[in-house]
Amino acid sequence: MKKDIKEKIMIASALITLASGIVLSFLSFFLSSYHIDNSVLWYFAQTLMYAGSCFGIGAYITKFKSEVDEKINGIKP
Repeated sequence: MKKDIKEKIMIASALITLASGIVLSFLSFFLSSYHIDNSVLWYFAQTLMYAGSCFGIGAYITKFKSEVDEKINGIKP
């Protein structure tokens, strides 16, 4: 699988899960007389963790790889 396709799938899945967590939280809050159940909060926290790991790990690996390539090739920033 190409790198571009993997990144697009990762970003899309992170955005979809994040959007589902936000929608579920808002629906739970407004439809249950301004009370959010613990399970909804847990799901929202998990969507934040997943999205953060997708965006954070991807950015870190890209930066780390470029630094390694610079050191190997002798290019100074």
